[in-house]
Amino acid sequence: MTEKLALIPDVAKLLITIGTIQWKSIEEMSESLCVTYKAKLQLFVDTVLKVLSKRWQTLDLISVMRELQRTLPHMVLDYIVTINDRLSSLPRLQKAVKEP
Repeated sequence: MTEKLALIPDVAKLLITIGTIQWKSIEEMSESLCVTYKAKLQLFVDTVLKVLSKRWQTLDLISVMRELQRTLPHMVLDYIVTINDRLSSLPRLQKAVKEP
């Protein structure tokens, strides 16, 4: 997977990994935001969707992930979220444009 992602070096990539497995090759990939978590999967996904639905218009992607990192401790005790940022800019989410 890392080989295929490395073929697109100039595009921002959000990579989410599960558990405590260290993916050094992914974390060191250029133009990537790597979020590693150890928490209940459903809780993590629900929290990501909740934060994104509230903040996607006003925050950049890194700030959204940091808000996720701050939100989880209030919901569950045994969580770990780490963020490894190798982005050269602050990507923002854009609303999709419907084609006629």
